[in-house]
Amino acid sequence: MLEDRIADHILAVDELPTLGLARIYRNTVWRAWLSAMAHQFPSTLEAIGQPRAEAVVRLFLQRNPPSSAVLIDIGEAFPHFLKQDCRAEPTLIALAEADWLWHVVHVAPDAPCLGADEWARLTEKPEDPIDLHPACQWVSPTAETTELAKNWAAGRPGHAPLVGAGLLFGRPYGAVVAVGINAAESAFLNTLKTTHRLLIALEAALVVPVPLDITSFGQTLMNVGALTPNKLNP
Repeated sequence: MLEDRIADHILAVDELPTLGLARIYRNTVWRAWLSAMAHQFPSTLEAIGQPRAEAVVRLFLQRNPPSSAVLIDIGEAFPHFLKQDCRAEPTLIALAEADWLWHVVHVAPDAPCLGADEWARLTEKPEDPIDLHPACQWVSPTAETTELAKNWAAGRPGHAPLVGAGLLFGRPYGAVVAVGINAAESAFLNTLKTTHRLLIALEAALVVPVPLDITSFGQTLMNVGALTPNKLNP
């Protein structure tokens, strides 16, 4: 159990390593680290619950202290830590992956989003190349994560309810948006990422025993800002 693995590892403030770049009091460092983790993993820590959530974060930071005062990547290894060190349940690991990808999308570089007219032209010539937007990330559905979208949204106060075993993130207008996705939609995205071809991605999605409504999903891709014109085929 998760609590069994962290019970003996409550990290005292004076045990935390300092950054060495400035004369910062250790308790100030701790508050900054904890705040950064809470910002990056709200749904995950909500699911764990206090006081266990703080214990998990303390143990993670003990084993993975930041190497810089810039904390933008402080939680990058947290999903792996939950899986390997804490042997957490798949549902919790998926939540952590979703939280981290929300953060990745939030800080991703800008790029133009594919518009409706460009999408229409692409569907007429699906062999043409297309790229995923730098701010497009997703968590693929698994048998253990049938309510991932619902659980993730529940951990973010004020977020609208979501349905789906997977999650797709984008940033079309400067703010991160999330939608639930199914196995066919995930297969489409996974294939498009490596092939940059709509036709091949559609063929991959059709193999999955879950219906894909490409008209509806295409609108979702536009709403999320998931696509950007291919650099060689603007």
